[in-house]
Amino acid sequence: MSLVSAKAPPATLMRLLFVDKAGGKPTPEGEFKKFEAGIKGTGAAVKQTASRTLKVGALSGVERSYTLTHPKGQLKMRVWYGVGAKNLYSFQLTDTPARFAAASGTFDKVLASVKFK
Repeated sequence: MSLVSAKAPPATLMRLLFVDKAGGKPTPEGEFKKFEAGIKGTGAAVKQTASRTLKVGALSGVERSYTLTHPKGQLKMRVWYGVGAKNLYSFQLTDTPARFAAASGTFDKVLASVKFK
């Protein structure tokens, strides 16, 4: 599920994804490597600013914060990866530096509402 909202571009983006592991053995570290490589592949510069273990629902995962610099400016991001019994989960917030603190508070509320079955 992707939620997008803003009065001016770029829009605030909250994305909650899950993918069947399909017999694979993903790890948050491996997923972050692919994520960071994908950003660099667009020509944007990415800088990790924080990393922490974070439990969402009953699932422990890793959250990293980033600053992205691209030709039109900067974005801030929070990205969380968790690996469940059957699925890989990826939850993400992306916003402008000016709106990030407010959006981050809303993202915390969204993550607090997540329940896994």
